[in-house]
Amino acid sequence: MSLSKDALKSLALQASLSPQEEMLETTVKNKNLFIGIPKETELQEQRVALVPESVGFLVANGHRVVVESGAGERANFSDSDYSESGAEILYNSKEVYQADIILKVSPPNEEEISLMKYKQILFSALQFTVQPKNTLEKLIAKKITAIAWHYIEDENGSFPVIRSMVREKHYHIEEVYTPFPVHGLEKAMGLADTRIAITSFLYGLVGLSVAILMMDFIMIQDWPQDIGGKPSFSYLENMPAFVPVMFELTVFFAAHLMVITFYMRSKLWPFKKAENPDVRTTDDHFLMEIDGSKETDIISDFLKSTGAVEVKIIEKNEDH
Repeated sequence: MSLSKDALKSLALQASLSPQEEMLETTVKNKNLFIGIPKETELQEQRVALVPESVGFLVANGHRVVVESGAGERANFSDSDYSESGAEILYNSKEVYQADIILKVSPPNEEEISLMKYKQILFSALQFTVQPKNTLEKLIAKKITAIAWHYIEDENGSFPVIRSMVREKHYHIEEVYTPFPVHGLEKAMGLADTRIAITSFLYGLVGLSVAILMMDFIMIQDWPQDIGGKPSFSYLENMPAFVPVMFELTVFFAAHLMVITFYMRSKLWPFKKAENPDVRTTDDHFLMEIDGSKETDIISDFLKSTGAVEVKIIEKNEDH
């Protein structure tokens, strides 16, 4: 059934009278953050959630930062350092906990949770495995959005906050054991880029040289080629026929010598005793080996504060 011109005009009129969509210009509302940094109450805690430089960066971008007096003393930052960076210095913990976002290093205790307000945001080392159940229940009861900074991962699967803290303490990471390969782990450990690719190129050149000399001696010098009764004593004239051999020996030398170099550089040889300090790393555990020759107790407490599930002190046998 076709529509007449009058019917089409009627439909067009109805469409024009119906509500129409319109694109309106929208404005982006800037959300200014209200951040509070309380003083750490743990006796052995020497750190502070933000240094004055970071506070200055936040204030410069329009955010409000309040710092409890004395929060940075153990980290060698005075109240004047923070006030000069734009922070407000408060002398009452209760006032600091009125901020929308609370930044802490150590997990909050029950007294600190009681000072927090409803639906607040908390950045802290929560340490779920060692925290009392009632502490977590109180956080849930106040509907607090608690973010454990030691569980924050980057795109490579590593933990940038813990990495920066370990480096800040100048602790040397000897080795990291994982149950599966983790991309970017060498960067997280601060290791330089591998030079094994350079050795592979050099080994490839050795293989190419061996192929050239070998083919020259076998096919040109020792037993010259005789094709159709017409011998050719020129290497260049016969080189296209030698290309497959040159290619194969280049790959052979580069691959095999590179593998041998990798095992020697890694100190892996037959019948060597395994150096894995914990067999659970072959299942589902991650292990970080840190040089604890000095300040063993301090390092142990520090690792526990970052959320380490287990800390062991062992003596490494250099003979292995």
